[in-house]
Amino acid sequence: TTVFNLFGLIPWDPPSMLMIGVWPLIMGVTMFLQQRVNPAPADPVQQKIFMMLPIVFTFV
Repeated sequence: TTVFNLFGLIPWDPPSMLMIGVWPLIMGVTMFLQQRVNPAPADPVQQKIFMMLPIVFTFV
């Protein structure tokens, strides 16, 4: 059961790439919001890494 089949209400099996649970989505959004509250790092490479981390951790 996932968000894509309305938690089992729709008889549709999404592709395995889209099988993301609710908790990882909430974690990714929360991590993104926490990074927005904190001051941005001075190093541009570190800024790019911090922008990608919520996306990576959502799929891990």
